[in-house]
Amino acid sequence: MLGELRAWWAVARSRGADAVYPRVSFMPAGHALLHALADMDTYLLAPARNRVPDLLPQAWHYMGADFKSVEDWDIRALRGCSTHSLADLQAAENLGFDYAFLSPVFSTATHPEAIGLGLEALGQACDAVRLPVIALGGIDLENADRCLAMGAAGWAGIRCWL
Repeated sequence: MLGELRAWWAVARSRGADAVYPRVSFMPAGHALLHALADMDTYLLAPARNRVPDLLPQAWHYMGADFKSVEDWDIRALRGCSTHSLADLQAAENLGFDYAFLSPVFSTATHPEAIGLGLEALGQACDAVRLPVIALGGIDLENADRCLAMGAAGWAGIRCWL
C-alpha cells in the first residue's frame, strides 16, 4: 500500500497539488497512513478529531462542530477548519483559525445532497473575512481558476486527483 500511496502522491503533485488532507479519522489504518504521509515530501493537514501520537503535521484540521470548542491548540502547527457558510467562516476567524475550507462551492459527487454555494457566494465570503479561504466541493482543474479569481486563497478537490 505504501508504494501505491507514493505513486498517487507523485501524480497529484504533477497535477499541481501542494498539500494533502487525508480524511482518515475512522480508518483502522489511519494513524499508519498519516505517519507514512508525514514521512513523504508532503504538506500534511491532519484531522484533529483523533490526534495521532508523535505526529506533527503542518496543520491540524478541524471538522464541523469540532472547531467550535477547541481548547487544545497545538502552537507548532497551523489550525484549519471546514466551513459551509459565511457565518461558519466568521466564527472560524473569531476563534483564531489560520485558514478555512468553504464547501461546497459547486455540486459534488461525494455529497450529492449538498447544494453548491456558487461562485458569487464564494467571492462574498472571501471578501468578508481576513483568513485564507480554500474553495472545496466540485472543484476540478477546469473551474479552479474561477475560484481563485473570486478571491479564494486556494482550492481543494477529490476527483481531480484520482
